[in-house]
Order: sequence, then structure tokens, then C-alpha cells
Amino acid sequence: MGVSMKTTVGQATPAKCSVNGKVCNQANGRKITRITVRYQIDFMDKNWKRFERRVAHRAGGRRISVADRETDLDVEHPYLGIECKYREKLSQYLKDWYKQAEDGSKDAQVPVVAIGEKNSSRIYALLDFDDLIMLLVHAVDEGDEALPINYGGTD
Repeated sequence: MGVSMKTTVGQATPAKCSVNGKVCNQANGRKITRITVRYQIDFMDKNWKRFERRVAHRAGGRRISVADRETDLDVEHPYLGIECKYREKLSQYLKDWYKQAEDGSKDAQVPVVAIGEKNSSRIYALLDFDDLIMLLVHAVDEGDEALPINYGGTD
């Protein structure tokens, strides 16, 4: 009796197996059972989950499980609203912009790319996450004195 097994996520399924001309659902005398959801979750710890855990750890926050969904954010933090996005590749122009800011910054400066959109007053910032945390810790330690005079102000 020859049995070949094909394992897929969520279920172990045998290829055709015959004993005395009958198709059976056994492999070498063992009954095939579904892989449990718990095993599947433990086994399939996705890269994006590990990324969210890493972000939460570095920020000093707590990852919020999708199942617990206390908020729409991925990380609970006292000062930051952190939503994580994990991609296989980031756009090359974002990396190029950051590299330009990094190359032009002096030793004591934090490289930041300010990104704006036509017909919008919003300004987004692209900076290294560790630099953001360092700035936040400094601002919290110093209180209101660490914020620039014109913070949130106009042109």
C-alpha cells in the first residue's frame, strides 16, 4: 500500500490510497485529521504580526491583537497612534528621498522627509522610527520646553 501525503494549511489530505481496491482515508494505519486552528495559528505566525510586535516593543507600547480589536490601530501607546504597514518592498523613491535627507543631515540632526500633496495643507513626515522614539522621549522628558515655539503654527 503506497500513500503519498499532501499537506495544506488547515488540512492534511491524502492522495488516493487503496486497500483491497477500496479508497481509504488512512496513511500507514493512521487516521488523517484536520490540523487544528490553534496549531495553524502557532505555525503560521505571519511576518506582519512579528513586525507589529517589533514596532510595539521598540516604541514601548503593546500590540493589539486583531481578534481583540480594541481600536483600529495596531499598537497601543500613550503618545503615538501607531498603525503598522508591512510590505515586501517599499517604493524606491521613498528610500531615495530618505537617503537624500540622511546624506544632507549633520551629525546632531535627525533626517526627515516632509511630504506634501498638491491642493492639500497636510504635511507628512518620513523619518526613521528609532529617531521618532528618541525625539518623543526627549520631548516628554523636557516637557513643554522641548517643543518648538511655532509647533502647530502657521507659515
